Amino acid sequence: EDEDDIYRLNGKNTKYIRLEELTKQNDVLGIIIDETEEITKRKMVEEERDTDILTGLYNRRGLENKLADLFDEPEKLKHGAMVMVDADCLKEINDKYGHDKGDIYLCKIAGILSSFGPNSCVISRYGGDEFVLFLYEYENAEELENTVKTLGFIQDNSIAHLSDKISVPLRFSYGYCL
Repeated sequence: EDEDDIYRLNGKNTKYIRLEELTKQNDVLGIIIDETEEITKRKMVEEERDTDILTGLYNRRGLENKLADLFDEPEKLKHGAMVMVDADCLKEINDKYGHDKGDIYLCKIAGILSSFGPNSCVISRYGGDEFVLFLYEYENAEELENTVKTLGFIQDNSIAHLSDKISVPLRFSYGYCL
């Protein structure tokens, strides 16, 4: 089955259908086949495969798939940057407060990164305490570089509330390439 033969019908509930045609002598019979259940299952498996279970961000595979799609049309990317982010102090938080609080700390960083970037951005938890942002569709390198540099400001003004009684400064290191 070819994805080009599947049509998406948007409404209250999205449906996916496949159209088939049977010809016998001069008669043509059109058949509409509901593919919604199969497509929905496949999309769910793909999402689970490509999503980090803790943060809800793309995982490494999801990032690679998304970047491959984006780079199929490089002319649409304009100016872009790859930003590597590494959570600071995670080991200390895990040792002092427990791994559940370390998970909260990672989720707080993921939340900040998820709301980052006024233009298009792909965000991934690459593994462990490492995150990757790919920023694109910027009109010029200066605008892009200024956007990346706001990560430092965001970090300097962020606190991770790990529980009602535990709050720690949210810290991460980052590097980037335009």
